[in-house]
Amino acid sequence: IAAEPLPVTAGESTTTIDPAAAGLTFDARATVEGLTAFSLSPSRLLSQISGGDAVEPVTVVDDAALDAAVATMSVDLEVEPTSGTVSFVDGAAVATEAVEGSAVDAEAATELVRSTWLTAARPLVVPTEAVEPEITQAETDEALAVAEKVASAPMTVTVADQSAEIPAETVA
Repeated sequence: IAAEPLPVTAGESTTTIDPAAAGLTFDARATVEGLTAFSLSPSRLLSQISGGDAVEPVTVVDDAALDAAVATMSVDLEVEPTSGTVSFVDGAAVATEAVEGSAVDAEAATELVRSTWLTAARPLVVPTEAVEPEITQAETDEALAVAEKVASAPMTVTVADQSAEIPAETVA
């Protein structure tokens, strides 16, 4: 597991992290060091007779390499938001819904990878934060209401003392 790429997911997006490139190293010697030393301690003997306790693996982490790997992973897992739009099709106002995006919470993801890269279930699910679109659904709905009103009836334009009526289809 220590040498294999770590599959990572956020929502529907997936990618992998190469442990070596991310500065993640399993220290087998340090992990088993306390388990193999001779001891006549009663609590240690009892623990060994009863099957022992789970031992967390010891890892060495290069912080700069891990930060760079998480930054790259974050770009791969990012989902851009989609702004809502309003347009006119065949004289009728039509809206395209706004869709929220997502971005990896880099700080939380870094800590999660650091502490669980060897022991977590695969794929590792990293935390994300919602990213609002530039034009939200509420703003799109407001614009659609105005567009529907504009396209629903003819418009009268008055300049000085002259008036002209523009059909709704032409306005749309």
